[in-house]
Amino acid sequence: MKRVISLVFLVILISSCSSYTPKSIETRYNKLSNKMDKLMDDVIVEKNRVELEENFTKFNKGMVEYKKKNADEDSNYLDNYIKMTNIKIQYLRDLRD
Repeated sequence: MKRVISLVFLVILISSCSSYTPKSIETRYNKLSNKMDKLMDDVIVEKNRVELEENFTKFNKGMVEYKKKNADEDSNYLDNYIKMTNIKIQYLRDLRD
């Protein structure tokens, strides 16, 4: 019984994480941006910078793939978030150097 409940919870969790509605995109972008702001507040820890870069990259790739797979849907709202995440990714990469 515990396995069934765990499996159902996992499916719900995964489906909620892969939502690309305008509201969910905004929420996820703001969450990542807030983490970046916190990273910039103090001395930058390389481990945290790498983790944040990976999170932004996964988020960006997910939006691009969703846009490609759902070309018939109106997903123009993603264009702005894709551009903004590309800028943040590049900035995080520049901090590495």
